[in-house]
Amino acid sequence: MALATIATAGCTSPAGHGNAERSASASPSTAVNSAGTRPPRRSPIRLSCADQLGGEASGSATLGLGSDAWQHGISARDFRTLPKNGEYTFFKTYTYVTPHATKTTTLRVLQPSTALLYYTDRQTWQNGPSDQEVLREAAHSVTLTRCGSDSTGYAGGILVHEPRCVTLDILQRGKPPQHRRVKVPVGKPC
Repeated sequence: MALATIATAGCTSPAGHGNAERSASASPSTAVNSAGTRPPRRSPIRLSCADQLGGEASGSATLGLGSDAWQHGISARDFRTLPKNGEYTFFKTYTYVTPHATKTTTLRVLQPSTALLYYTDRQTWQNGPSDQEVLREAAHSVTLTRCGSDSTGYAGGILVHEPRCVTLDILQRGKPPQHRRVKVPVGKPC
């Protein structure tokens, strides 16, 4: 499930609206580096039940997380180049947390190392993100919270430099912790 525009999706920085949390150790700087791109936020994104959009999970889940992107991939026609730097493209995909997930589950980029995740709270998403906010708030991992006995959805997506097969790690913190890898065909088969 991908949209070609960020404007219809919506987002703002966590300091502005919503409840999305960032680690206090993150640098608030949004300066452009020598390559002309904004450095990604180094702290992971953490979303709570107040941040979720709701919705039913479609298809199968891996360790309690599911996404249409993992099953069907993302077509290159669904990419939107972020005009601020022209280097990243963003595609929207919801990630669902099913009742079978642990209380929190982390989704982390393994490959390519340049890929980033952008997920945010409901109000931010519905207000519409600017390209600068997506670039500034993107991170290498996001922790999502299970919310009761129903599946819940979190809004966001993946940023890549070019069509790629993106490998993500799903981590459930339990006893014992469990890891699974999923490959997401982002405009290119895996």
